[in-house]
Amino acid sequence: FGTTGLGPQVILEVFNKSAKLGMLNVPYKGEAPALTDLLGGQIDLALLTVATARAHIQRGTLTGLAVIAPARAPSLPGVPTFQEQGFKEVNWTGGWYAFMAPAKVPADVAARLVKELHAIGEDAGMRKTMDDLNITVNWMDGPEFAGAMKHDMEVWRTLVQTSGVVIER
Repeated sequence: FGTTGLGPQVILEVFNKSAKLGMLNVPYKGEAPALTDLLGGQIDLALLTVATARAHIQRGTLTGLAVIAPARAPSLPGVPTFQEQGFKEVNWTGGWYAFMAPAKVPADVAARLVKELHAIGEDAGMRKTMDDLNITVNWMDGPEFAGAMKHDMEVWRTLVQTSGVVIER
């Protein structure tokens, strides 16, 4: 299986172990070379973003086997989740993007930035772009987001331990 970083490697190692497949990880420097080798038959499977894989799945040049999110991707409703297929260990809910500012940014500046970011996020064109990329906008304030980050760290700690992936320095 091809991976494009530590996150995909951890996820696929958890799947590899839970399904008892005995696959070998092949690291790639990005989705484009992994996709090329997947399409060319040099690797049997890769964990790709929906944005990268969707057109190939829709054309039939790739088969979507599973989505790692807790729900099916809206643009790929025929691709089941890992959880639907009985792989409860593969439970990553996805990544997040966060807007950060220096800790000492004045409160009025922070409030203005938040207001403008909300306006951008609600723009119809931006919503369509996000929907096309299967990105769910979930606005959180600082304390709420801090809790989400803490939760995700625990999820990842469990996934890394389950995967057996060792990070070398």
